[in-house]
Amino acid sequence: MIVGRWSRALAAVALGVAAAPVTCQTPTEAYLRIAALRNEPEAIQVSVTPTARQGGGARRRAKATAPTRLAAHKAAAHAACLGSLRTDPAMAALPMLTVLADLLVANRQEIVKEVGGQTGPERSTVEVQIDRSPEQIEADVRSLALSNFRAVVDLPCKVDGEQRGVSATEEALVAALTDRGFRVFDAAIAAAGDGGVAAAARAGLRSLANLVVCGSVTVSPSQETAGIYSYHADARLRVVKADTAQVVGAYQWSERAFGQDRRQAAREAEQALAATVAAKLPEALLAKLEECPVSVELQSADASDRDKAEAALRALPGVRALERVVTATGVLFRIRSVEKPSVIAFRMGQAPGFRLMEYRR
Repeated sequence: MIVGRWSRALAAVALGVAAAPVTCQTPTEAYLRIAALRNEPEAIQVSVTPTARQGGGARRRAKATAPTRLAAHKAAAHAACLGSLRTDPAMAALPMLTVLADLLVANRQEIVKEVGGQTGPERSTVEVQIDRSPEQIEADVRSLALSNFRAVVDLPCKVDGEQRGVSATEEALVAALTDRGFRVFDAAIAAAGDGGVAAAARAGLRSLANLVVCGSVTVSPSQETAGIYSYHADARLRVVKADTAQVVGAYQWSERAFGQDRRQAAREAEQALAATVAAKLPEALLAKLEECPVSVELQSADASDRDKAEAALRALPGVRALERVVTATGVLFRIRSVEKPSVIAFRMGQAPGFRLMEYRR
C-alpha cells in the first residue's frame, strides 16, 4: 500500500540531544518531535572502513569523532550506512545517497552496532558497524524513502504508426502534476507485460518516486468525408506503485477531432486527449493516497520558532489539515497528510533551523 498500517512512531529534531519518547495515543498515528537548532553543528571527523562481504552481506564500519558521544555515534552510523548503499550497484547510481543514508539511520537504528570507541573530556570517538545485505538495503529504501509526491511519467506517442518524441499528453500531465505539488521525473519504461511493471518500479526507485505513470498514446486516422479528416487519440495508462511493484490503477481515454488536413486533425485530437488526461489523472493519483494523522511537537517557547515550524509543515506536499495547540513546553501541530511519515520526518529535519535527531517506531 502507498500508506499502510502504521506502527508506533517517534521522530525528534533537537539541540544535539535526543527527545524523550512520546506514547502514541492511537495505533495509526505517527509522532515527530522537533526543537529549534540554535547553533551550526561542529565539523565531525569521519573515516569509513570497508570489510569483506560474508554470507551475502554488505558489512561496513565507520569511525567518527565529535564533541559528544551521541553526535559521534550518529555520524559514524550515517557514514557506514552510506558505504553500505554504495556496495549495491542498483543503489550506487542514485543521486541522493546522502538523503537515503539519513533516512535509513533514522528509521533503522537497530541495524547499527557499536563496536568500539573512546570517550574523552572534550571529544568522543565511536566506531559502528552496519551489516545489511543489498536486498535488505533496497527493501529499506523502497519502504522508507520513496516519496508519494515524487512521480515518474513515461508516455511515448505514435502518430500514424510512427514513433514521435515527447507527447503533448505527457507534457500536459507533467505540468498538471507539478501544479499539484508533485516533483516529476522522466524515464524510458517498457510498458508491456510483467517486465514493464518491474522496469517501472526500478525507474521509481532510481528517482525515489513512489508513483510511476507509464503507457502509450496512439493517434490514428478515423475517416475522411468531403475533404474533412478525423483522427482518434487514445491513451492507455497504468499507475505502478514503486515501493511494492504493483499496478494500482489502469486508465483508458479517447478523444476525436476534425481538421482540413491530416496533420491538423491529428494535432487537435492529441491536444484534446492531453487536456482530458491532465484534468483527470492527477485527481485519480491523489485518490490512491491514504490520509494519515501525524502529530509534530515543537520544543520551543519562542513564537518565531513556532511560526517557522508551522510554515515548514504547511509547505510540505500532501498536508491536508493542520491544527496548532499550545503546550507547556512549546506547541503541538496535528496534521493529516498523505505523505509517508518517514519522508515527513526527514523533510522537517532538513528544514532551516531544525535537525532530525531520532526516529523510533
